[in-house]
Amino acid sequence: MSKSALLISNHAVLPINTTLAAFSDIATVMTNENNFLVMTQASLLEKLPIESLTLDIVVSILKSFASSEEGLDEYIRVLKPGGILLIQIPFSSSEDTNTSSIIPLERKLSLSGLLDVGSVDVKPIFPREGIKIVTVKAKKASWAIGSSFSIKKTITTNLAKIEVDDDLDLIDEDTLLMEEDLKKPQLPLVGDCEISTTRKACKNCSCGRLKLKKNHQS
Repeated sequence: MSKSALLISNHAVLPINTTLAAFSDIATVMTNENNFLVMTQASLLEKLPIESLTLDIVVSILKSFASSEEGLDEYIRVLKPGGILLIQIPFSSSEDTNTSSIIPLERKLSLSGLLDVGSVDVKPIFPREGIKIVTVKAKKASWAIGSSFSIKKTITTNLAKIEVDDDLDLIDEDTLLMEEDLKKPQLPLVGDCEISTTRKACKNCSCGRLKLKKNHQS
C-alpha cells in the first residue's frame, strides 16, 4: 500500500540530497514508489494546499523554537487517522534543551487529540553547526472525530438473593397495645330528658323542655 508524506519547513531553501537521505532514515516506511512532498517557507501559508486526511507522515523542520506551535492545526487536518507527526525543534548552544523546555509543545499536541506524545532520539533532517535538534513525535488517533462505535453491554444474571429466616417470630399485634387502650370507654351521663319514657322534663333539665313546659302552662 502506497504511503504519502510531507516535509515542511519555514526555511526558504533546503539541501535536497541530505534532506531526503535523513528523511528516509526517519520515515522508514517510505519508498521510491510513494508520494513525497516538500514545502518551504510554510509560515507564509495560512492553509496547506493539501486535502484533509491524505498524508501518512508529516515532518516539520522549524526555524526557531518560538514557532513550534505554528501550523499544528493544519498538520493534524491533513494527517490520516493513525498518521505520524514529527517536529524537529532547533536550540542554540545558549538555550536550555532539557525536557521541561518542550513541555508546552507536548501539552498542545495532547490537547489537540494526538496520542503517544514525547521526544524521540532521531537524526536531524537539516543539521546546522552549533544547533541542537530536539524531535517531538505524536500519533493521530486511529478514529475520526465524530465517529461512533457500539459498546457491548454486560448483563449480570446472578442477582443477589434475600434469605428469609423461617424461625423469625411474628409480632403479636396485641402486644403493641397499652393498658389504657384495653379499658372499656365510659359513656357520658345524660339527663332523664333524653331517656325518660314519660317525656317529662327532669329537675336539672338542660335541653329546654322544662322552659317550654312553663311557657305552655302560663
